Parts: sequence; C-alpha cells; structure tokens
Amino acid sequence: MLRFLWPKIYVDSLFEITPVLLKSRGIRALILDLDNTLVPRGAETAAPQVIDWLNTMRQEGFKLCIVSNNSQQKGGVLAHRLGIPGVFRAVKPRGRAFRKALALLGTAPEETAMIGDQLF
Repeated sequence: MLRFLWPKIYVDSLFEITPVLLKSRGIRALILDLDNTLVPRGAETAAPQVIDWLNTMRQEGFKLCIVSNNSQQKGGVLAHRLGIPGVFRAVKPRGRAFRKALALLGTAPEETAMIGDQLF
C-alpha cells in the first residue's frame, strides 16, 4: 500500500489543488486527512474556505472520503458536519483503512488521490 501513498505532487496549500489538476491526472476521488489538512488539529469546524473547496470538488463530480487516525467520536462528528463519509482509527499508514475508503468511494487506487499534511 505504501507505494501508492508516495507523493506525486507537493503543494503549499490545499487550495492549490484544483479540479483541472486532478482531472488531468485521471483522478475521480479524494481520500482526505482531517487534522492539519481540512481542519487545524483540535478544531471543531472547518474554515469557510475549506468548506468552499470541498463544495467545489463535489460540484465537479469528485467523490470524497476522510481517513483519519482520530476516533469515530471526534473525527466522525467533523466528518458529519462536512457531509463526508469517513474511516476512523485508521492506524495510517497501514492499508486496511485505505482499502475501506476505496470500497466506500467505489474507485481504484490509480483514480484516487490521498491529500494530507505529512508522510507517514
């Protein structure tokens, strides 16, 4: 699984990742980290700009799923607020959570991008 999780693109901000960029690479779905990617660590809500970005991705047809090491209790509340399904207590970088996310998304690894703040 780790060979699929090696970065192919580095960006300074989530907002540099555009539908055009993703579609040009054949990406149809996004697996998203929670802490320090969609929300600051410990935050209970996402910034309006993040919500706008997520809405744009949805409107452009991307499927979304959160994969987080957070508990269902913490991560699930945030995922519910964002309207995104999630896999929690993921024990990243182990592959089980990513396989579960791919099943939820109904996509193959080569058409799915993982967006997060750090390598494992």
